[in-house]
Amino acid sequence: MKKCSLCLLSIFCFTVGSGAVAAPLYVGVGYGNTNFDSIDLQYDSPPADVSDDQDSAVKIFFGNYLSPIFSWEIAYTDLGSYTATSPGNYDVSIDLEALSFALVTHRNLHPRWDFFAKLGIAYWGTDLNYNDF
Repeated sequence: MKKCSLCLLSIFCFTVGSGAVAAPLYVGVGYGNTNFDSIDLQYDSPPADVSDDQDSAVKIFFGNYLSPIFSWEIAYTDLGSYTATSPGNYDVSIDLEALSFALVTHRNLHPRWDFFAKLGIAYWGTDLNYNDF
């Protein structure tokens, strides 16, 4: 994760350093809710009981306009963490996060409203830890 953070920081510094170009930078934060219903931990066992099934999702993103209608965007999303108890007597904790890159097209509908569409890729990771009773 340190390498990804350094990569994002270097891209950000390069973008800010080239501020003479008429391509404004934008930064944003998104907030939402995530939840799980059940988790199949083993093939022949019933689903685990998810005791902590909701968490907050936070997204931090920044982008740079390439033209008045196109921009690129990089985002980090923390999708939360969850806890489940298996019928086989062990606890499982799950942490989810994603890093994404997208090309964005913008259309102004009004001076204060902007319609956009994104096409991109995401790398997501899951940390899965379990403890026996």
